[in-house]
Amino acid sequence: MISINGVTDKYILDLNEYPNEHNELVIDSNYNGFPSTWAIDYVSSLVMNTYKTNDSTLNIDLSLSELKEDGIIIIRNIREEYIIIVVKPNIEGIREKNYKFKLGKSTISGNSITFNVISSENGSYEPWSVEYDGAPLSYAIDKKKTKITFTLESKLLIEYISTIILNQDNSGEKIKIKLKHSDSDSVELYETEKTD
Repeated sequence: MISINGVTDKYILDLNEYPNEHNELVIDSNYNGFPSTWAIDYVSSLVMNTYKTNDSTLNIDLSLSELKEDGIIIIRNIREEYIIIVVKPNIEGIREKNYKFKLGKSTISGNSITFNVISSENGSYEPWSVEYDGAPLSYAIDKKKTKITFTLESKLLIEYISTIILNQDNSGEKIKIKLKHSDSDSVELYETEKTD
């Protein structure tokens, strides 16, 4: 007999209930109380990476955004008994996503500059982060959900243009900000550039 959680014919792995990109299933394969070796017989989708890590564990790695229809995995043991695993796609993972990531109004006070940051996915807030912090110049960075402030901490002897990069976490979109400092007590926005 071969089974998963007591199910012997068709096991459903619903990625809406378990929205994980790595899943482990315990395969119970035995004959008269003794283990019966099993193997992965068939995998329907190239976006599912399946592998066995020991005598009882099946690992399934996939991208929630790439599995767009039911995936089928067949496990068969040496007695030719088998179980079908149906992997149901994650509806949230495959829905169309429209990202917006841009800078809004900026304000300057001395050697500090504050930007409004607009970051959304289908109208809802989308997390973002500072990927590059302007090194070799040092800034005090005050990041909030929709604003970010950079205050120069370095002492400058010459005019300098620094680069800061913001990254929208799930889309991978980036905003490159170049700040121009004529001296240690001033800042101006030199240019911005958006990249994917």
